[in-house]
Amino acid sequence: MRMRYLSPYAERVLVGYPRLASEDTTKRLKASPGQTDLPFVDIPNDALPLLDQSAK
Repeated sequence: MRMRYLSPYAERVLVGYPRLASEDTTKRLKASPGQTDLPFVDIPNDALPLLDQSAK
């Protein structure tokens, strides 16, 4: 409500965070286009869901 009081004509938008790691764990075994490093390769598969939930 305070936002409406301070800026009555402002448009409010809720923004989330992108996923840190893809649900498809095989994607982390391939480098991104133009990259040589493998993303999240040193994180075990069973730790990825926890990592994903902590970012929400």
